[in-house]
Amino acid sequence: MEAAQAPYKGFLIEALVYLAAPPEGKTGLRPLDKRYAASVRITNVETNESRISRLPRRKDFACVGDARRAAEIHSRKLIDSPPAPRKPRARPHKGDEAPPAS
Repeated sequence: MEAAQAPYKGFLIEALVYLAAPPEGKTGLRPLDKRYAASVRITNVETNESRISRLPRRKDFACVGDARRAAEIHSRKLIDSPPAPRKPRARPHKGDEAPPAS
């Protein structure tokens, strides 16, 4: 596994690149058959909180450089876009129900 770090807007981006699983039915891998996958660890420099986000499984790459670059782009999109609003629950939790008024 290979890691590269870069600061961005108060966050430390660490791209983790690793060898992807071989395609179905293949046992041995020739050098051209190797595919790489990537994950990103984003650490807030001020609070030291970190989270890991994996690039989608359908995205595997032929070389380490492509995987690292895609991981950095993915992480910058995560940092720049606001978090999606959470949907309210369709029904309340069992203990949160109000007692019937009588």
